[in-house]
Amino acid sequence: MEYETLKLSYKDKIGIITFNRPDKLNAMSQKFFEELSSATKEMDDNDNVVVVIINGEGKAFSSGLDFYDFLQNFTNNKQVKTEEEFLNENVIFMQDSISSIENSKKIYIAAIHGYCVGGGLDLASTCDIRVASQDAVFSILETQIGVVADLGSIQRLPRIIGEGNVRLLAYTSMKIDAKKALSMGLVNEIYKDKNEMLEGAFKIAEEIVSKPKEAVLGTKTALNYGLTHTPGESLRFAARFNANLFDYDTVKNRFLSNVKK
Repeated sequence: MEYETLKLSYKDKIGIITFNRPDKLNAMSQKFFEELSSATKEMDDNDNVVVVIINGEGKAFSSGLDFYDFLQNFTNNKQVKTEEEFLNENVIFMQDSISSIENSKKIYIAAIHGYCVGGGLDLASTCDIRVASQDAVFSILETQIGVVADLGSIQRLPRIIGEGNVRLLAYTSMKIDAKKALSMGLVNEIYKDKNEMLEGAFKIAEEIVSKPKEAVLGTKTALNYGLTHTPGESLRFAARFNANLFDYDTVKNRFLSNVKK
């Protein structure tokens, strides 16, 4: 598939999705959301891919929703739909696009530099791991423009950085730097610049793909199951999962190999 707002590439078992609207600081247009859903499906359908790295071309990861594009779409549709219908349908469409990352079978690493605000942070919050360069800036900025964040940050971030931190960021629209994001647990690692950050992201990805694929992807499945079920239900799920996955000879050989190291 040809993409206008994204670039897709591959390196062994690692897929790379690059936001490719550098002149717009990778602002998210309707086309972007359409293509993001297609890109995540392409990664899911590729049996060779285990980890996907998401990053941004140019000076930013993403500056969030492209309001010029959004308002133009609203103008074009206001004679066909009521304002409420248009807004509701479009928000659900964008929510589903971003959620395609969380619902993916693959492991996603967000490699963040520059602005990661609004919709950019919504998207980063769906990823399994987040790394950043020192120039990264994060903000839930929706209250600043008079709306409620509705693409995932206030739903997902409480379990990542805690409810108190989310309330502070969401109520104030304050910007935080990479160091503060690290202290909150929003990012896992910070690096000097974009190049070092991408190298770091690839090292993490390579470490993940060096492990048995079924175990790594199964761990994501079990973790996601635990988000919507009780600890007891999640324990039973993990037991059933391993019972289906377990092969005695394979596990024994891997164990003995690790012991020798």
